[in-house]
Amino acid sequence: GETNSTTRTAVTESWNNTCWSEVADLNTARSILGGAGTTNTNALAFGGEGPPARKANTELYNGTCWSEVADLNTARDGVSGAGTQTAGLAFGGDTGSKLRGSTVSSVGAWATGGSLNTARYSLGGAGTQTSALAIGGTLDPPNSDKAESYNGSAWTEVASLNQQRYEIGGVGASNTAALAFGGGPGSGQTVETEKWNG
Repeated sequence: GETNSTTRTAVTESWNNTCWSEVADLNTARSILGGAGTTNTNALAFGGEGPPARKANTELYNGTCWSEVADLNTARDGVSGAGTQTAGLAFGGDTGSKLRGSTVSSVGAWATGGSLNTARYSLGGAGTQTSALAIGGTLDPPNSDKAESYNGSAWTEVASLNQQRYEIGGVGASNTAALAFGGGPGSGQTVETEKWNG
Protein backbone atom coordinates (compact mmCIF):
# COMPACT_ATOMS: atom_id res chain seq x y z
CA GLY A 1 0.00 0.00 0.00
CA GLU A 2 2.85 2.48 0.50
CA THR A 3 4.26 4.70 -2.21
CA ASN A 4 7.82 5.92 -2.66
CA SER A 5 7.02 9.61 -2.95
CA THR A 6 6.89 11.82 0.13
CA THR A 7 4.69 14.40 -1.60
CA ARG A 8 0.92 14.16 -1.15
CA THR A 9 -1.79 16.50 -2.37
CA ALA A 10 -5.02 17.84 -0.88
CA VAL A 11 -6.32 19.13 -4.22
CA THR A 12 -9.99 18.44 -5.05
CA GLU A 13 -11.54 18.87 -8.49
CA SER A 14 -15.22 18.89 -9.42
CA TRP A 15 -16.64 17.60 -12.73
CA ASN A 16 -19.66 19.36 -14.31
CA ASN A 17 -20.07 17.08 -17.38
CA THR A 18 -17.89 19.39 -19.47
CA CYS A 19 -14.72 20.18 -17.54
CA TRP A 20 -12.87 19.82 -14.25
CA SER A 21 -12.50 22.77 -11.87
CA GLU A 22 -10.50 22.99 -8.68
CA VAL A 23 -12.57 23.42 -5.52
CA ALA A 24 -11.75 23.41 -1.79
CA ASP A 25 -8.77 21.28 -0.75
CA LEU A 26 -8.95 18.37 1.69
CA ASN A 27 -7.85 19.30 5.22
CA THR A 28 -5.32 16.42 5.23
CA ALA A 29 -3.16 15.77 2.15
CA ARG A 30 -2.88 12.06 1.36
CA SER A 31 -2.82 9.43 -1.37
CA ILE A 32 -4.49 6.05 -2.01
CA LEU A 33 -7.58 6.97 0.03
CA GLY A 34 -11.15 5.70 -0.20
CA GLY A 35 -14.27 7.57 -1.14
CA ALA A 36 -18.05 7.44 -1.26
CA GLY A 37 -20.86 9.71 -2.35
CA THR A 38 -23.38 10.25 -5.09
CA THR A 39 -22.72 13.76 -6.44
CA ASN A 40 -20.01 16.44 -6.62
CA THR A 41 -21.71 18.24 -3.71
CA ASN A 42 -22.06 15.21 -1.42
CA ALA A 43 -18.87 13.20 -0.86
CA LEU A 44 -16.90 11.32 1.77
CA ALA A 45 -13.10 10.80 1.81
CA PHE A 46 -11.43 8.41 4.25
CA GLY A 47 -8.13 6.76 5.10
CA GLY A 48 -5.08 7.12 2.89
CA GLU A 49 -1.34 7.36 3.14
CA GLY A 50 0.83 10.35 3.82
CA PRO A 51 3.97 11.10 5.74
CA PRO A 52 4.62 10.03 8.32
CA ALA A 53 1.98 7.27 8.50
CA ARG A 54 -1.30 5.79 7.29
CA LYS A 55 -4.36 7.92 7.97
CA ALA A 56 -7.72 7.30 9.67
CA ASN A 57 -9.02 10.78 8.79
CA THR A 58 -12.55 11.05 7.40
CA GLU A 59 -13.79 14.22 5.70
CA LEU A 60 -17.21 15.28 4.37
CA TYR A 61 -17.64 17.53 1.33
CA ASN A 62 -20.80 19.65 1.06
CA GLY A 63 -20.16 21.26 -2.32
CA THR A 64 -18.21 24.15 -0.79
CA CYS A 65 -15.72 22.81 1.76
CA TRP A 66 -14.37 19.70 3.46
CA SER A 67 -14.92 19.17 7.19
CA GLU A 68 -13.35 16.60 9.50
CA VAL A 69 -15.68 14.01 11.04
CA ALA A 70 -15.16 10.76 12.97
CA ASP A 71 -11.99 8.88 12.01
CA LEU A 72 -11.95 5.31 10.74
CA ASN A 73 -11.48 2.79 13.56
CA THR A 74 -8.18 1.69 11.98
CA ALA A 75 -5.81 3.87 9.94
CA ARG A 76 -5.26 2.34 6.49
CA ASP A 77 -4.34 3.10 2.91
CA GLY A 78 -5.45 1.33 -0.25
CA VAL A 79 -8.96 1.26 1.24
CA SER A 80 -11.99 1.11 -1.04
CA GLY A 81 -15.45 2.54 -0.59
CA ALA A 82 -19.08 2.47 -1.62
CA GLY A 83 -22.31 4.15 -0.57
CA THR A 84 -23.24 7.71 0.27
CA GLN A 85 -21.95 10.51 2.46
CA THR A 86 -24.15 9.44 5.40
CA ALA A 87 -24.23 5.69 4.73
CA GLY A 88 -20.78 4.79 3.46
CA LEU A 89 -18.83 1.57 3.45
CA ALA A 90 -15.05 1.31 3.76
CA PHE A 91 -13.45 -2.07 3.09
CA GLY A 92 -10.06 -3.63 2.67
CA GLY A 93 -6.90 -1.61 3.01
CA ASP A 94 -3.39 -1.94 4.34
CA THR A 95 -2.97 -1.24 8.04
CA GLY A 96 0.70 -2.20 8.12
CA SER A 97 -0.08 -5.38 10.04
CA LYS A 98 -1.95 -6.83 7.04
CA LEU A 99 -5.23 -6.69 8.97
CA ARG A 100 -7.88 -5.93 6.36
CA GLY A 101 -11.59 -6.06 7.02
CA SER A 102 -14.77 -4.12 6.45
CA THR A 103 -16.15 -1.07 8.22
CA VAL A 104 -19.55 0.56 7.80
CA SER A 105 -20.59 4.09 8.69
CA SER A 106 -23.79 5.55 9.97
CA VAL A 107 -24.17 9.32 9.96
CA GLY A 108 -20.66 10.32 10.99
CA ALA A 109 -19.63 7.38 13.21
CA TRP A 110 -17.89 4.21 12.01
CA ALA A 111 -18.98 0.77 13.23
CA THR A 112 -17.37 -2.58 12.42
CA GLY A 113 -19.09 -4.73 9.80
CA GLY A 114 -18.35 -8.11 8.24
CA SER A 115 -14.79 -8.86 7.15
CA LEU A 116 -13.83 -9.63 3.58
CA ASN A 117 -13.25 -13.34 2.89
CA THR A 118 -9.94 -12.54 1.16
CA ALA A 119 -7.94 -9.79 2.88
CA ARG A 120 -6.47 -7.33 0.37
CA TYR A 121 -5.89 -3.67 -0.48
CA SER A 122 -5.92 -1.39 -3.55
CA LEU A 123 -9.21 -2.93 -4.64
CA GLY A 124 -12.15 -1.45 -6.49
CA GLY A 125 -15.55 -0.83 -4.97
CA ALA A 126 -19.10 -0.21 -6.14
CA GLY A 127 -22.63 -0.06 -4.77
CA THR A 128 -24.16 0.99 -1.48
CA GLN A 129 -23.66 0.32 2.22
CA THR A 130 -26.05 -2.65 2.04
CA SER A 131 -25.38 -3.82 -1.54
CA ALA A 132 -21.69 -3.49 -2.39
CA LEU A 133 -19.06 -5.19 -4.52
CA ALA A 134 -15.34 -5.55 -3.69
CA ILE A 135 -13.28 -6.07 -6.84
CA GLY A 136 -9.71 -7.32 -7.32
CA GLY A 137 -6.88 -5.93 -5.20
CA THR A 138 -3.51 -7.20 -4.04
CA LEU A 139 -1.77 -8.91 -1.14
CA ASP A 140 1.81 -7.83 -1.97
CA PRO A 141 1.62 -10.02 -4.37
CA PRO A 142 -0.22 -11.95 -5.50
CA ASN A 143 -2.71 -9.73 -7.23
CA SER A 144 -6.30 -10.84 -6.92
CA ASP A 145 -9.09 -11.63 -9.34
CA LYS A 146 -11.54 -12.11 -6.45
CA ALA A 147 -14.90 -10.36 -6.31
CA GLU A 148 -17.10 -10.32 -3.24
CA SER A 149 -20.69 -9.17 -2.73
CA TYR A 150 -21.86 -7.44 0.49
CA ASN A 151 -25.45 -7.53 1.78
CA GLY A 152 -25.08 -5.11 4.68
CA SER A 153 -23.65 -7.64 7.13
CA ALA A 154 -21.59 -10.31 5.35
CA TRP A 155 -19.37 -10.73 2.27
CA THR A 156 -19.90 -13.62 -0.16
CA GLU A 157 -17.42 -14.58 -2.87
CA VAL A 158 -18.88 -14.35 -6.38
CA ALA A 159 -17.47 -15.00 -9.88
CA SER A 160 -13.90 -13.79 -10.30
CA LEU A 161 -12.62 -11.08 -12.65
CA ASN A 162 -11.24 -12.29 -15.96
CA GLN A 163 -7.84 -10.82 -15.05
CA GLN A 164 -6.02 -10.43 -11.73
CA ARG A 165 -5.41 -6.74 -11.02
CA TYR A 166 -5.08 -4.06 -8.33
CA GLU A 167 -5.50 -0.27 -8.06
CA ILE A 168 -8.66 -0.89 -10.03
CA GLY A 169 -11.51 1.57 -10.58
CA GLY A 170 -15.02 0.49 -9.74
CA VAL A 171 -18.46 2.09 -10.16
CA GLY A 172 -22.01 0.86 -9.92
CA ALA A 173 -25.33 1.20 -8.18
CA SER A 174 -25.39 -2.16 -6.37
CA ASN A 175 -23.76 -5.57 -5.99
CA THR A 176 -25.59 -6.69 -9.16
CA ALA A 177 -24.62 -3.88 -11.55
CA ALA A 178 -21.03 -2.62 -11.68
CA LEU A 179 -18.03 -1.85 -13.87
CA ALA A 180 -14.38 -2.61 -13.09
CA PHE A 181 -11.77 -0.77 -15.15
CA GLY A 182 -8.05 -0.11 -15.39
CA GLY A 183 -5.59 -1.23 -12.78
CA GLY A 184 -2.29 -3.02 -12.77
CA PRO A 185 -2.09 -6.69 -13.66
CA GLY A 186 1.57 -6.83 -12.64
CA SER A 187 4.35 -5.29 -14.72
CA GLY A 188 2.10 -2.75 -16.46
CA GLN A 189 -1.33 -1.16 -16.49
CA THR A 190 -4.45 -2.26 -18.36
CA VAL A 191 -7.22 -0.43 -20.20
CA GLU A 192 -9.54 -3.43 -19.82
CA THR A 193 -13.10 -2.86 -18.58
CA GLU A 194 -15.30 -5.63 -17.20
CA LYS A 195 -19.03 -5.49 -16.58
CA TRP A 196 -20.70 -7.31 -13.66
CA ASN A 197 -24.35 -8.32 -13.95
CA GLY A 198 -24.81 -10.11 -10.66
